Amino acid sequence: MVRGKVVKKPISYCYTPYFDNEGAIGAIEVWQILEDEVLGKLYPWQYVPAASMSSRIEVLNFQALANFSQDVITYHDVPFIYKLSARLLEEGNVHRLAQSDLPNLYMCFDIYALEAFGERNSRMGLNFLRKRGAKIMIEGIERAPVDVIAKYRPDAYLIDYRYFNESNKSMLSLFHMATKEFDPVFVVGNVVNKTNLQWFVDAGCTLFGGSAFSKPKKRLANVFAS
Repeated sequence: MVRGKVVKKPISYCYTPYFDNEGAIGAIEVWQILEDEVLGKLYPWQYVPAASMSSRIEVLNFQALANFSQDVITYHDVPFIYKLSARLLEEGNVHRLAQSDLPNLYMCFDIYALEAFGERNSRMGLNFLRKRGAKIMIEGIERAPVDVIAKYRPDAYLIDYRYFNESNKSMLSLFHMATKEFDPVFVVGNVVNKTNLQWFVDAGCTLFGGSAFSKPKKRLANVFAS
């Protein structure tokens, strides 16, 4: 039950493609909407505050991950992006997460959630996953100091197009300089128009997604058909 109604489909998905400069699909973000009997309806951007209040988010993250893992296996040539709670880096959870064995999946964590979980614990958890073949992505760096951005050394960053304007576009180059030692992929999400994309290209960003390119699709097959 959720707010007095029976939940027939506790987890539903939609898929957002990211494109390279030649228009080919370079990654697909998995957006899941959770309608939970305990926490109610949750969108991906609500996971971080929900995770700080209830360990229930751990159960939901693992359930959602298991549900769409077959899609990740089927489309093994395309990287997928899936946002996770930092709670999954706790001992026990992180061992279970490492068993996912999905080499084309980016496990995406919010940088402030990692900081709240603790730098030492977060780095240990991420390193544990990475040593077992996991790909790590971090989002939210447009809100973080440069010294925080560089210390986790992920495989990729997901940044928000909507944050940047004429007055702060130089931050893009700063991000690239601060991370050039480990050469991560920079992915740009929430692109609402293509006016300033050259800023991101010049700063080394290679994948782009958002309403300016494609609306989220409820069926994964439709991502490739469009």
